[in-house]
Amino acid sequence: MRYWLVFALSFAADQVSKSLVRRTLSLGQSVPILGPYLAITYVENPGGAFGLFPGALWVFIITSVASIAFGIFGRKYLEPLGPASQISLGLLSGGAMGNLADRLRFATVTDFIDFKVWPVFNLADTCVVTGSVLLVILVLRCEKRVWTR
Repeated sequence: MRYWLVFALSFAADQVSKSLVRRTLSLGQSVPILGPYLAITYVENPGGAFGLFPGALWVFIITSVASIAFGIFGRKYLEPLGPASQISLGLLSGGAMGNLADRLRFATVTDFIDFKVWPVFNLADTCVVTGSVLLVILVLRCEKRVWTR
């Protein structure tokens, strides 16, 4: 149940935030939030992370579907890692679904979180990275326990 709740919340938050950006800003428009440190900047990303590989739409669709499938089918196998594993998989899958929805509807992904020193990204990207990092930490902790027995 925890997986589906996190999945739904991360997907919904991503889609609502992107919709607000698309409806209220013009492409390329930037609104400062914290002076020179953070802005909401509306950009469209036809590629992957950092805008890499533009035009590889089908590759990103396939990897998104694979990430979602990994989350759904991996839940059972990762249960021994505890409830955090379900949260990490929910974040990973929900974020992948958010960017997949954009790619299927617009053939591009809406990005808007702009720290000015990093490429512009979105909530789905944040969910995917956070879920992935959490999952790696959980697996490494489990591996450490297995090897130190």
